[in-house]
Amino acid sequence: MDCFPKMDSPNSELKGCCMMQNKWNIGFSSWILNDGNYPVFYPEEQVEFACWFYADEFKSSESSSKSANLLGGAQYCVNAEVVYIDSEIFVIDFGILAYTSLVTENALLPGNDKTGRFRIAYDFQKSLKPGHMISAKLYLGIDYYPYFERHCDNLLVPPMIYKWHLNKIEADFRKLVQLEGRVYGYTEPEPDWQTVDSTYVGGGIVEFLLHCTRSVEPPHRDGQRLRD
Repeated sequence: MDCFPKMDSPNSELKGCCMMQNKWNIGFSSWILNDGNYPVFYPEEQVEFACWFYADEFKSSESSSKSANLLGGAQYCVNAEVVYIDSEIFVIDFGILAYTSLVTENALLPGNDKTGRFRIAYDFQKSLKPGHMISAKLYLGIDYYPYFERHCDNLLVPPMIYKWHLNKIEADFRKLVQLEGRVYGYTEPEPDWQTVDSTYVGGGIVEFLLHCTRSVEPPHRDGQRLRD
């Protein structure tokens, strides 16, 4: 995986590049809203939330610069510093703080790791320490509840709840179909982003894209404000 091609390469057509930017695209699935974790969002609102990310693969990086390249949607290639890690989560900084859940030993049980990718991720995570630099292609999403429900009360975990201005909200209205068991996928390969006036959905699963500007205020850890 090479998230950082040389910028003078003819194939390095990244859609956006930032060092310490304030504008971010953040994914938000409607099931999070349906679970009651957040109210309905509207454009031009001021909201608060932490960021979660998902990545299939990480690698060590020799660069000490924090950066994020927007690939499209809520997908970024990042060069990030590991800020915190424990038995449940690790937090990285690539211009903003974001966390992900660690691969647990349960994922390595027979039948769970058919491709071996969990073992690769598990072994890599065990080698990480705060201060290490890593690169990854990741999906940047809204904290679906682990941080504001639990991790924010751990004073060793850094404050991660940012204030945001919602500039625009888009929704992907592709139809989800059941592929196998509890696995679902889209009928069309490319997202069908359409501007909408809120994150309200009457039913079903919709993927939203929040176009946000981060406040200059530092993040806080007051998850109770989100739980109330």
